Amino acid sequence: MAKTVTISIELPADLEARLRAEAEQHGISFEDEVVRRLAADEDERKSSRTFHSAGVGTSGHHDTARRARELLREELGEQ
Repeated sequence: MAKTVTISIELPADLEARLRAEAEQHGISFEDEVVRRLAADEDERKSSRTFHSAGVGTSGHHDTARRARELLREELGEQ
């Protein structure tokens, strides 16, 4: 069983109302809805991580994909 931690947070009233409505729609408690949202946010962050050590997306150019054929021709010495 995973260890649980109890926290207290202050939410704006409109956010609390939206979370309570979502919890009711899902048939779960308000607390479980908050946990569900936090877990979903963590999953999203994990899936969108960039592996900077691989150098992905760090060419410094913003049009590389659009110019791929042109760049390949230049690199291969073709006209």
